[in-house]
Amino acid sequence: EVVRITPTGEQLGLHDANMRVVATIVRKKFISEMDLLRLRMALLAARMSADSTFLVNKEPPGYSSKLGRLAELLDDLFDEEGRKVIVFSEWTTMLNLIEPLLEERKLHFVRLDGDVPQKKRPEIVHEFQTNPACKLILMTNAGATGLNLQAANTVINVDLPWNPAVLEQR
Repeated sequence: EVVRITPTGEQLGLHDANMRVVATIVRKKFISEMDLLRLRMALLAARMSADSTFLVNKEPPGYSSKLGRLAELLDDLFDEEGRKVIVFSEWTTMLNLIEPLLEERKLHFVRLDGDVPQKKRPEIVHEFQTNPACKLILMTNAGATGLNLQAANTVINVDLPWNPAVLEQR
């Protein structure tokens, strides 16, 4: 199910500002190395702003319509018995913003991202797979590579990866 979420005005403003940079660069007859770098950064910032303004500018409070909708979705999902959820985001900062939502709901969860040492990963996966109290695992793509998390019955993609094959793997 695809859930389209309208961005806040702040998110839209940040997105539009970055897309103006993109438009300026792509109209040029020749693109320099610096232009290419600016283009990549503007596209990335536009993508990140769809999650939260905090990902782009690191300024609190950070505006995010996705976090509000995710909170509602989690409430609905965990009203059901036996729910096991994987929440994916491309960015660890977004996972940091999601964690308080889980803590407010007193949901037992684990987290697996690129910062987790290789030796600790099997322990985290085992906790999610076997502990009925562990309802959710937060993940980035870096943490998910090569894992089989068949205990999950729900996958939430907070943001979509660039690569469609990664989405299919999820």
